[in-house]
Amino acid sequence: MKLFLFHAAICLAVSMIPPDKYLLHKKQLVGNELAFARLAANTSIKAAFDAYLAPKGILFRAGKPVNGLSLNARRTTVPAEKLQWYPEYALVTRSGDMGFTSGPYWYSLKDSIMGTGYFFSIWEKNEQQVYKLALDAGITHAVAALSPPVSEAAKVVLPANVPVYVPAKDSTAEKAFQQFCTLAQTRPAEAYPQYISAAPLVVRANRPQLVDSREIDRYLSSANVTRCDFEVLGQGASVTREMQYYYGRAIIYHGEDKTTEKGYFVQVWRPETAGWKLAADVFEADPGH
Repeated sequence: MKLFLFHAAICLAVSMIPPDKYLLHKKQLVGNELAFARLAANTSIKAAFDAYLAPKGILFRAGKPVNGLSLNARRTTVPAEKLQWYPEYALVTRSGDMGFTSGPYWYSLKDSIMGTGYFFSIWEKNEQQVYKLALDAGITHAVAALSPPVSEAAKVVLPANVPVYVPAKDSTAEKAFQQFCTLAQTRPAEAYPQYISAAPLVVRANRPQLVDSREIDRYLSSANVTRCDFEVLGQGASVTREMQYYYGRAIIYHGEDKTTEKGYFVQVWRPETAGWKLAADVFEADPGH
């Protein structure tokens, strides 16, 4: 009974949040990401991650999830290295307790760009109501895929036509995710259209960020994806049950010859009018795949 009343109270509190609060949450989330990037530029990559990672925040090393602070503690500061980035896409819960950001990054050494790609970060507020990195991931492009950074431009996406609410008891992120994974093993071209969010984000190497269901359909068709296997190694959820994420290992099969890509995945799910939907899908293949 106490658990029911707790969830009912959360539902009521979320539904009563005024619209201007959404704007505040979005500005806080994007501002946090920009401050994180500025700290890295003004001090070091190591110092910036030390300041913004949550105690249990996840980073990926060799395609495997590891504790971020432990990994960062072993990082050697290289004075000539620089990591620049800014958010182009951001989504936050109505209550503001969790959100994610994504955008381009550039890694350079002695002013020579050595790598580019898109970062993907999941942020969660701690007890002090400060956003901390719950997970930081990304994909790597060919060096020439992105032009050098020119600004801190950022757009915040929280479409008005995608209401967020606490779903019915029989509709859960876990159920939707499992159904998606089962269908993706045999018919990925059906799984994505059926479960993709009305405000999707799909991040893949050597492609622009896909933010439209038609773009995603074209990607699946051009890549000839015939099967997707997902192995969950960890997960997290917002206190208000407005967002849930999964991460782990994945194998993507292409074509009739079953050519495979192995790597790690991150997915973020959110409740919408038609149930829980896939709001963000990130896959980074292991080197050599």
